[in-house]
Amino acid sequence: MNRFRAYVAVTGVIFLFMFAAHVARVFAEGPGILHEPIIILTTLLSVGFAIWALLLLIGRPRGD
Repeated sequence: MNRFRAYVAVTGVIFLFMFAAHVARVFAEGPGILHEPIIILTTLLSVGFAIWALLLLIGRPRGD
């Protein structure tokens, strides 16, 4: 695994943890928190970046 793929994997996992933290916060504080636009925006961005990282990792290898 080259350095780029390792970087993408680590950042993908970090964004996945951010998404999990947002979901846990909704369970802890209740669904009322979903009325805050910043929570929705950052949740969607974190899951989007995690999916993007996954797509980059499963794409065909391009060489070093």
